[in-house]
Formats: sequence, structure tokens, C-alpha cells
Amino acid sequence: MKTAFLHELKRILLPLCVFTVIATALFLAFVLATPRVVFRSYMDETGQILTGELPGDTLVYVPSCILGILCYLVPAMQYSYRMNRRSVDLWYSLPIHREKLLLVRTLGGFLLVFVPYIVSYALGVSIIGSSYNLFEMSYYAGLFFASLLAGLLLYGLNAFLFTRANKLGDGIAFMLLGTFLLTAPQSLIMRIINATSEWRVTVNAVLAPLNFMGFGALAQLSLSFHSMIIGGVGNQHAWIAYTLSAFLGCASWFGLFYTARSHRAESAEQISDSWFGYRVQIPVYLFFFTASIDASSVWDPGSLFLVALGAAAYFVYRRSFRLRLREIVPLLASFLAGTGVVFLFYFFISS
Repeated sequence: MKTAFLHELKRILLPLCVFTVIATALFLAFVLATPRVVFRSYMDETGQILTGELPGDTLVYVPSCILGILCYLVPAMQYSYRMNRRSVDLWYSLPIHREKLLLVRTLGGFLLVFVPYIVSYALGVSIIGSSYNLFEMSYYAGLFFASLLAGLLLYGLNAFLFTRANKLGDGIAFMLLGTFLLTAPQSLIMRIINATSEWRVTVNAVLAPLNFMGFGALAQLSLSFHSMIIGGVGNQHAWIAYTLSAFLGCASWFGLFYTARSHRAESAEQISDSWFGYRVQIPVYLFFFTASIDASSVWDPGSLFLVALGAAAYFVYRRSFRLRLREIVPLLASFLAGTGVVFLFYFFISS
């Protein structure tokens, strides 16, 4: 285990240095180019227009974006060895259990993600704090520790989704499709509630798409702490994103290591037929794309294009135009169910 980890450190040393330099240079470039204090007019509590100094841009979105990008990029780097026949045969022939190999790769992934983030965040915030500003600087520390946890959960989710695939391209697609999967039913629910409920403003805030995206917790942390750093309050509905991220992240970490031993080397470069991939994602997206069609306009080009794209994606997934009955049935059922929702909405809800 120790030998394997030392080998992993040598293997990732170059990309670790590159990521750290890029992340640090990017954040520092924003910090040096953005004023911490701006001079403009504002309205006080009595409604009187005043002119004075106000807090500038906190730039918390920059390190958050860096962390989020790394949480998508690094899993594809660290676990792609499972998707090449020669590579997986080599790694699985080593005298180390698959769980330990996965653990070593995961620890290396942590270094690739969090070292660049920590270094860039520390240097950037140090410069912000050492210059004149009107910020509540203590909240930068709070954001730092909270974002580490959010990044850990996001990394686990992406690592699990990526490793469900047997090809590199499929793994990347699994991560991206999984990121937005929960926003599909959320959009339909919002559409129904907006047409039937008097509480649409509150419901829209609760069901904001950002709360249901894979990186939603990290984004909501950035938005909430930005507000608190300049003297405001955080988003009261952000707890939805935090709770969902915690559940999905913990479940993903468990699933990642629980299924490590069952991974077969001969699956590399084969069709990715995991239940956590195209097999479920495509029918789900097809259903909600179909359900989003506006029946009042009969043929909505945008929605129809998404429906056609969803159906065509299945042919790409199977690498063939010949689909078996068990593959056609989910697609047909998704399309018919979505069509049923369209007419149900048009005749009974919107009317």
C-alpha cells in the first residue's frame, strides 16, 4: 500500500504542479484586477439616496469554479485506467487488491483537487485581506472549510458516475448527464405548480434548478457566502442543495468502494450498460423532454429537437441501429408517458 501510494505521488507530481500553478495564477489575476471597494450611489433604510464606498466583488465564485472543474476533470484522469484493456490488465495484475488500488487512486485524486484549491484560495484571500476592503473577512474562512466538504461530496458523486462506464467518453457523459438529471423532474413540477398554485414565488425559490444540480451545493455556498461577506444574508433555501448533495455524495462514496471488487477487467471498452448510465438516463431525459412540449403550439421546435436528440442518443449508446425489444420498450414508454403528460397538462391543468 505504501509503495503503491509513493508510485502514485510520482505519477501525479507533474499534473499536480500544473494544476496548482494554473489555479493560483487564475485566481490571483482576478484578485489583482478587481477593486475591493467601489464608489457609487445607494439607497439607505429610509429610502434616501446616498453616495459613498460600498464593498466590491468578493470573487468567491472564482475558487469555487476552480474546485468544481477539478472535481469533474480529476475523476476522469484517475479512474480512466479501468476503461482501457491493456491498462486495466496491467493494473489488475499487480499484487494489490482492487479496493486498495482504488483507494490509492482516490487519495491521488484528492491531492490533485484540493492542493491547487487550497494554495490558490490561501494566496488569493491573503491578498484580499491585506488590502483595504469593506468585507467581513471571517466568512472567507467559513467558505473555505464548507467548500472542502462540498468538493469532497461532488468528487465522490462524479467518481461513482464515471466508474459506471466502460469507455472514457461514456464516463464523461455519465458525469455530465448525471449532473443535470434531477433538474428534469424539477422543471416539470415547477411548470405544474406555476399553473395551479398561488404559492408559485415561494415554490420557485425552493425548487430553483441550482438546488438540484450536481454542483448545486458548491454553487449555493458561493452565493450565500458572497452575500454574507458584503454584509447580507445567505440563501434560506440553500439547505435543499446541501441535503441533496450530502445524500448523493455519501451514497456515491459507499457505492464506489462497495463495487470495486466486482469490476471485471474484460468490461473495458465494452458497451456501458450500467443502470446508473445511459440505460436509465436516456429514457428519463426523453420522458421529460417530451413532457416539456407545449401542446398549445402543437409542434414546439425546441422541445421536438430535444426529443429527437434523446431518442438518437440511444442509438449512439448501443452503437447500432438494431435495437432489441427490451431496449425499444423503455424508449417507447418514456415517449408515450411524456406525451400523456403534455395532453394532461393542456386539457386539465392549464385550462
